[in-house]
Amino acid sequence: MKETYNKIVNNKAFQIVKKLLSICLTVVLVLVFFIILVQKLSNNRFNLGGYGIYTIATGSMEPEYKVKDLILSNRVDPKTINVGDDVVYLGKEDSLNGKIITHRVVDKYEKDGKVHFYTQGIASGMMDPEIDESQVLGVVKHKLHILSFLSHIINSTYGLIFLIIIPFIVFVFFEGKRIIDESHKED
Repeated sequence: MKETYNKIVNNKAFQIVKKLLSICLTVVLVLVFFIILVQKLSNNRFNLGGYGIYTIATGSMEPEYKVKDLILSNRVDPKTINVGDDVVYLGKEDSLNGKIITHRVVDKYEKDGKVHFYTQGIASGMMDPEIDESQVLGVVKHKLHILSFLSHIINSTYGLIFLIIIPFIVFVFFEGKRIIDESHKED
């Protein structure tokens, strides 16, 4: 039995697949951490090629988007935004000043060459103050399900400890052990 196990483990194809899986897992983990870190450090204001990732901060858009869900938005020509589209915008009035909000367009009109919108949260009965096209950061294209799931986990204390910190420590330990073992083989 042990001989069969050793044949499989020492098989060159198995080693290549194991290495590729390790590299893919590392790349995915680094990308997820990078996206979440950049988003937190930029206060949701990072935009790349017209695309931005934003975190839902309140329950105003439930059940469509839950608190801590991540969404992908895309900058578009404001004239193409329609009633019913979910937009991400920078608030400029009252308690919304300086905050990034994701709400649904409920009315739209054009005045003096500028497009103006009225928005509100799905779960809210109150309409937001009027916004104009200069405040719109993008139209929601997708809810990022996997990143949202990871965000919910990372943003909980136990999830962070058991699903991020401990696996990271174990990964570092085994990679360190592998490097030490390889250096001993070379000696």
